[in-house]
Amino acid sequence: MFSSFRPVLFCTVAFLAPVAAFAGEMILFQDANFQGRSLSLRSDASDLSRQGFNDKTSSVIVRSGTWEVCKDARYRGECRVLQPGRYRTVPMNDAISSAREVRGKGRGDGRDNGHDNGRNHGNGGPDAPPRRY
Repeated sequence: MFSSFRPVLFCTVAFLAPVAAFAGEMILFQDANFQGRSLSLRSDASDLSRQGFNDKTSSVIVRSGTWEVCKDARYRGECRVLQPGRYRTVPMNDAISSAREVRGKGRGDGRDNGHDNGRNHGNGGPDAPPRRY
């Protein structure tokens, strides 16, 4: 009786397993030191104005995952990568307009151990390497 459900169950598990592996969480705060209004993200946000949080972030907690935050909507402008941790202040204070979890190689792969080392990658955009801090 249950043998007919095995392929369906296997396909469902195989499909959902990669999604769960990248289920990060980041909390944005309106004020420094994790004060003021907050917004919890568990998925990409290409335009934070939709959540009423455009250009309002002053501190961040990255609970899990690696996240890219950008000054402009749709992951454009200057971007930075945030590793798990508590950021009492952010250099892009009141300037973050989009955020997404970094998946796969090429972005957030730890090549510089999460440190910016003074490099500025310019105006960024979806295909430019992000700054890390």
